[in-house]
Amino acid sequence: MNNTFDDRKYRGKDRIYVPVPKKTGILRLYVWNGKRYADPKNGKKYDVRRTIIEVNGKRRRVKQMFSDLSEAILWQQGEDSGAKTGDAFGSLEELAKRSSKLGGMTFGNLVNEFKKNHVETLASSTQKRYERIMDRNLPILYPILMDEFKPQVIDEWLNKLISSERDIRRESYEHEFEMLVTILRFYEEYFDEDANFISPIKKRHKKKALLGKTSVKITPELTEDEFYLFREKLMYTANGGVFAIMATLQYFQALRISEAAAVYGTDFQIDQNNRPKSRFVCSRGLKWTKDTGKPTCEGGLKNGQYIGGFKEQPLLPESFTALSLIPDFWKIDRPLFQTPKGDWFTYRQIQRAYDKAFVMADLSYTGTHIMRHGGCRALYNQTGDLAVAKQHLGNKNMNSVLVYAQRRASALSEVVSKRWGNYEVVSGTK
Repeated sequence: MNNTFDDRKYRGKDRIYVPVPKKTGILRLYVWNGKRYADPKNGKKYDVRRTIIEVNGKRRRVKQMFSDLSEAILWQQGEDSGAKTGDAFGSLEELAKRSSKLGGMTFGNLVNEFKKNHVETLASSTQKRYERIMDRNLPILYPILMDEFKPQVIDEWLNKLISSERDIRRESYEHEFEMLVTILRFYEEYFDEDANFISPIKKRHKKKALLGKTSVKITPELTEDEFYLFREKLMYTANGGVFAIMATLQYFQALRISEAAAVYGTDFQIDQNNRPKSRFVCSRGLKWTKDTGKPTCEGGLKNGQYIGGFKEQPLLPESFTALSLIPDFWKIDRPLFQTPKGDWFTYRQIQRAYDKAFVMADLSYTGTHIMRHGGCRALYNQTGDLAVAKQHLGNKNMNSVLVYAQRRASALSEVVSKRWGNYEVVSGTK
């Protein structure tokens, strides 16, 4: 410790870096614990700087954090090894080899932390999707040090993905790119020891990942009129009668298809004397996996740990009317929507029916999740209250609600027209 450093004297900052005696370019991190400056409880404490030479001959100052002083000294001495970090931008493999010699946190270490502290908190189906994306095309980046993670590395990575013969028919690499962005944001948010980290992501990277195409985000807006037209056509598909009731429940209660398809009759609490007080409790969902090939019903909802594993909603009249086609549906202690043989519907069976109905209705939608979007959006446009939409969806935070609850495209024009009408009445103009 520096002899001039008094660890009991507060210096106006909770985190300070103090030069290590006789070790130029090495600082030691101390954190104020209320009484004195001490080593941080988590993370690395030695901040090391050194100069490297790029391929173009330019010198660049870089830094790395270490827990052990001897490791910090060895890394700093790597400046004399003759390695030129800039060479790595021509070959990820060469950079990986040099990274293994230097030591420090690699992208692979970061991915492990990301899995442990973030991915494992997600729904099982989401975890599998994340794992599939990460395992497919990210491992080539695992050996690379975070200190060497520069824009040119991402350029080279994207070049390798795009030139891969096995993926020649891919329309884009947007999913892999967005996963990389998410992991780097995780690093930026939670690894304070690398306070100088600057994200290497550039606009050119996204453009390249999209293979030059423009990413168009179509905001789903399935209106009630469109839904009724869709439902009319859905009746003409296989199992159309069952699917029409299920789709109505899914749309007006803004459910995931996995939730709507797993409904039991006893999930409904019908107040015969006061129908508006009737309730619907959603507490289970179907799980469609490639592992078994068969759907299974599981208790709890997707990401339901944030809302106690279930959600309770008022039962909308449109849902009640459709369900009433099943006599005394609320007394049935078994699934309401199954095949004639008593099996759960596969996702493919439902999706095919929905897609076919959309085509027959001349609507440009596909899939099943449009029902949750459309139903929530319709309710939000009627109430104008985001808190109501949040409660209806059962989502954990307002940011996710904003994905669903949006004003219809004509909302501004409707408001302006109404104000003009009021203005003409007040002013007497025509």
